[in-house]
Amino acid sequence: MVYHVGMQSRNRLTNSAYWFFIVALASSMIGCRVITLGGFETTYTHSDPAETSYVIGSYQNSWPIVEVDIGGEGPYRMVLDTGADSAILSSELFERLNLNPVTKLRALDIHGKTEEHDLYEISEVDVGPLKMFGLPAIHSQNLEQFFESLEVDGLIGFYGFNKYILDLDYPAGEVRLTDQPIEIGGKGVLPIVDTDGATVFVELSHTGLPGRSSITHSYGVDSGGEFILSIPSDEAVGLYDEGVRRDTGSSHGLNGTQKSNEIVAIQGYTELGDYELEGVTADIGNAHSLIGNELLKLFRVRIDTTSGLIQFEHPNVDAGRVRVPEVYGVGVMELFTLGDRLLITRIANQSPAMLAGLRPNDQVLEINGAVAASSDGFRWLYWIWERPETVSMKIERGDEIHHLEMSMEPLFPKDIESLRRRGPDLELPKLEFEKLPDGSFELHEIE
Repeated sequence: MVYHVGMQSRNRLTNSAYWFFIVALASSMIGCRVITLGGFETTYTHSDPAETSYVIGSYQNSWPIVEVDIGGEGPYRMVLDTGADSAILSSELFERLNLNPVTKLRALDIHGKTEEHDLYEISEVDVGPLKMFGLPAIHSQNLEQFFESLEVDGLIGFYGFNKYILDLDYPAGEVRLTDQPIEIGGKGVLPIVDTDGATVFVELSHTGLPGRSSITHSYGVDSGGEFILSIPSDEAVGLYDEGVRRDTGSSHGLNGTQKSNEIVAIQGYTELGDYELEGVTADIGNAHSLIGNELLKLFRVRIDTTSGLIQFEHPNVDAGRVRVPEVYGVGVMELFTLGDRLLITRIANQSPAMLAGLRPNDQVLEINGAVAASSDGFRWLYWIWERPETVSMKIERGDEIHHLEMSMEPLFPKDIESLRRRGPDLELPKLEFEKLPDGSFELHEIE
């Protein structure tokens, strides 16, 4: 199985901070599955719900969110991640549940680091009328900032829902479980070419650079990753201009790894079944090939592991060519969260943020009227996949308060050469932050 926690941890963490665990599926039965996690065998069962077509959640900034009851208490808000098998618990929920570890699990994160984690078992999880018993779970403090940014209690993987057809209806704003089968031969219907645990894989084809042969890769469908595509660098050769990459800051892995994210513009077209995608971008700094929620959200995505089919249904039924949303930002490349504030540590040279007067070491108090470190404020300092907006900031510099207004710019402008002419980013020395018991922060320079 592939466990995945696809999120943005807030050490700027960029739009693409994702975490994976590799485990093994031993066998499966109707309503009951025997799984082996880190050498521990557990039986994970489902109860038949009162009905098999119902809404279980909605979306928050493209993240599917479901409400669950655990042990008769709740509701708890959880991110539904189709790239994960089990649950990942926030520290607050973990302490509340008072679970005892059942074994150790070796976890491989997206940056290639492997470490042991305690594995726990949750006796009962209810999602609407669906009951799940013996749900495996882990806890990692490295995800706390992501959970706080979305104000959720953790993450629940697809493993609990794959007895049914999962209907991620992004355009309608609903997450459903349904018994309505996918029609073979229907528009946007693709075979599931592999299942690595709960994660389902489909094939995409890329025309790539002029004069190159088309390239076909398998991609995991990952509702828990905020990106268009993730492609390992060795598999992305021939798909982009080697001279133009954008470093959008560091992502923080489950095992404490921190790695710079390299974003590239994929050349030519990408074929997703009946759809021809243009304007695709990809993170090439990770080890897994994935379709993230910034591409998934253009479609109604239905996943049926029983029939081995997945359907991508565009709201425009006649759509053949689909323009992927362009990526915009103000040019803040790295930052750290300090309570409700954001400390700016790196800014792209000649970016809107720099031209508006923002500088490294500034502390941002508010963004577009929201608390800077809240999900409604913080999201404007990412590269985001939506139309440009004016961004207003209230910042503190020394003992002074300043108000700044800035536009947003494309991550990859039409004049690509302009990126090469800008020169080095403005940045502080590399820093790491330790939160002290009194709530203050201690800064350490990384040599």
